[in-house]
Amino acid sequence: MREEEEARLSQIQADLDSTSTASTALSKVRIDELLISAIPKKKGHYVGLGRRSKSTPSTSQVDPMLIDQLKDKDARIAMLEAKMAAQEAASKAERRRSEKMMEAFLKQFPEHNFDNDDDEE
Repeated sequence: MREEEEARLSQIQADLDSTSTASTALSKVRIDELLISAIPKKKGHYVGLGRRSKSTPSTSQVDPMLIDQLKDKDARIAMLEAKMAAQEAASKAERRRSEKMMEAFLKQFPEHNFDNDDDEE
């Protein structure tokens, strides 16, 4: 009798192991349904589900040389952005100087009409 009960309990345990998780007693199908309903879709695929491609290395497997190259590239980009900002500032300053010179010229020679310069020649 005892052996029969132990066999029945081990069969129940085996059934539970193959169809559910021990902690929740939910079937694997129900767990999958819950996961899929909670995970958003992006471009028709569930975000975060699936296996990582073998050709894609994990972050711990990234070549240190690549990391150094990326850092170097980031530094060059930052330098170019700073250079471009300085050039834009210089261009604005030059534009302001030109506008001030034009205003001063117009104050000094109010009779001059710049709109008709092309027509006079």
